[in-house]
Amino acid sequence: DVWFHSHPDHDGRGQFRLFLNFGKSTVDCGYLSYESDPKFIEFTTLQVANDLQVNIQKKEDMLNLRMNEGDLQYQCVLEKIETNAIICKIKGESGTVPVVDSLT
Repeated sequence: DVWFHSHPDHDGRGQFRLFLNFGKSTVDCGYLSYESDPKFIEFTTLQVANDLQVNIQKKEDMLNLRMNEGDLQYQCVLEKIETNAIICKIKGESGTVPVVDSLT
């Protein structure tokens, strides 16, 4: 892992120029871009034949998400149906638990 602290005037978004110091040498790494995590704001569901389609809405951003970034699939096993919620459990593989950000 590489960690660095940005200049106090930099708000953490957009392009910035990165220099790495190694001893008495400095390497110009050029310009990098940083965009914060996507903000998911709402989801809806729609039954399509025997499947349930889930549409997840997010705020517009510059992340350029690609289809292969979501190539992991997890089975959601139905646990309970309540009047205001459907509860299912996604089991982690090899002792790991998948991480899901909040929609708010």
